[in-house]
Amino acid sequence: MPERSGNQHGYAKSFEKFAPIGPVLCSIKAIPDPSTLSLITGVNGEVRQEAKLDDLIFDIPAIIIHLSRGTTLRKGTVIMTGTPGGVAAGMKSPLWLIDGDTVEVKISSMVRSRTR
Repeated sequence: MPERSGNQHGYAKSFEKFAPIGPVLCSIKAIPDPSTLSLITGVNGEVRQEAKLDDLIFDIPAIIIHLSRGTTLRKGTVIMTGTPGGVAAGMKSPLWLIDGDTVEVKISSMVRSRTR
């Protein structure tokens, strides 16, 4: 991880015009308890990440409280909470994405996104 990022994963997600989100954004009306959701990420059909969203170090309300202490959270603000284990940087033999790989992300039974 580059030292210039302060060894923070989130730094890369904060560049202007960049945010790995979508294809759907939901309100709490559609998902009143996000901790009940599951995330599965696969690369070329191989599961790399699988976790329930209740496995966060801090729950969503705690994250909102913490961020709102020094940041104005406006309607529609997206908060990126991090990622479960399984990313290449954490592997003994990192399996980095290469051109042509297909990445599929599924959140419970409602959202599936495939990118190549």
